[in-house]
Amino acid sequence: MRILVLGVLAFLLPSGAGARDLPEHLQDLIAETRHADEWVRLRAVLALRDLGKAAQPAGPALIERLKDRDGHTKTRGSFSLISLIAIDLPSEGGQQSCIASVAADALPRIGADPAAAGPALAELLADHESYIRAVAHNSLIAYRASPETRAAIVAVLREHPEKRGRIGAARLLKSFGADARPVEGALADALLDREKDVRAAAALALPAVGPLSDRAWPRLVENLKDRDLPWGTCYAARALAAASNAEVAVPSLAKLLEHRDKDLRRAAGEALAGMGAKAREAFPALKNALNDKDEVVRGHAVEALGNLGPDASEAAPDVAALFKDRRNLVRIAASNSLQRMTSDPAILLEPYRRALKDKLKGVQAAAAKALGQLGPQARPAVPDLIKALDLDEVPDEAAAALGAIGPDAEPAVPTLIKLVQRGHRASTAALGGIGRSPETCVPVLTAALAHDDWVVRTHAAEALAAFGPRAKSAVPALKTLAESGGAQEKKAADEALRRIRE
Repeated sequence: MRILVLGVLAFLLPSGAGARDLPEHLQDLIAETRHADEWVRLRAVLALRDLGKAAQPAGPALIERLKDRDGHTKTRGSFSLISLIAIDLPSEGGQQSCIASVAADALPRIGADPAAAGPALAELLADHESYIRAVAHNSLIAYRASPETRAAIVAVLREHPEKRGRIGAARLLKSFGADARPVEGALADALLDREKDVRAAAALALPAVGPLSDRAWPRLVENLKDRDLPWGTCYAARALAAASNAEVAVPSLAKLLEHRDKDLRRAAGEALAGMGAKAREAFPALKNALNDKDEVVRGHAVEALGNLGPDASEAAPDVAALFKDRRNLVRIAASNSLQRMTSDPAILLEPYRRALKDKLKGVQAAAAKALGQLGPQARPAVPDLIKALDLDEVPDEAAAALGAIGPDAEPAVPTLIKLVQRGHRASTAALGGIGRSPETCVPVLTAALAHDDWVVRTHAAEALAAFGPRAKSAVPALKTLAESGGAQEKKAADEALRRIRE
């Protein structure tokens, strides 16, 4: 194989060219890029690429090769000259290459003049071959600071007849990030493009290039009304939510929550839900939207209020009432949001106890987690959490909640012990959190120190540490674990031994 590779490399390099004298043959290589034989041209372009900055004068010759579709290779399922020399080019559906794509890859490597290379590469954004478009995209990123390159990309975005070219230009400007800020107006104008996919690509790109301008954000709000693109409204909503100055659109979005068109209300709600604290000004409208007749709007309103956190505590009782909503997505949103809005047990306890009996795993899990965050204040929910331990869906969350409640969760110990004996991690940790019934817990935890699962062993040692001197009988097993266990097990065992000795 080594002989084969060396033979191929010898073919690729000009006759008599060694590593030391390649730069002296630059003119020969440039001439060979115009040779009648496609493999000679490919050899020359590859050699120029590998010369790096020393081949900078070859920029015009490589630009000329951007239209050369000969020398096509594909690595999947067949021998490839390109694969033997380890060319690294992005592609879709298999690694492909041709003279044009190698030339596109070479231009930034040799440091070609961006004023000439950028516009030439921009033309490839509309190429019918996806792998060529991908290489051009990556190469153009190297020229993102060039005004000429940005201007060429904007020209493609505004004027190119092919949809794929305009989409590629919008996606490229998104990759430019803040370097595309000078041409943000072109992206704002692309929100009016005749093609839905171009509008969506422009919407996604705008937040990446900086704050939304006074030209951009009203058009994004307008795009929420895009009737021929139901899913595209989500792109506009996400763009508004992701903007660093998202709050500029909040009054308009809050007003749209009252629109008679439910799809428009949905889009406005989705945008506000993604803004977090920036949507604070929309609180009254979001609170009213909890009573919307459309379940998606209600769900977005609940999510948005949850993201406001304690600033939305006034609406906590209204969100708690939605734990009884008939629609699954509303109950899920309510269970995930309520505990972020308030820490008042008087509001949280009963809804979450009820939610432990919900038919949806997501609601049950959120309820158990929220009750655990209440700690000892969730003591009335202990019987409900014990029942939840028997559910296949949420034993982890229920066990963790019982451990967080602490000694008041002692009635759960018998059920937790059964789960520990089956190697349940969260139940093992929970016994330490409760810290009661050492006469039954310590022997079970000691046995768990020899479990096959290192996480169970670690949790068992941590739980024994919580029992302190009452776990004295576990000392021999803890010493064994400290000597033979992994780093985390050793740390937990050493801490348990220290606590027992206190």
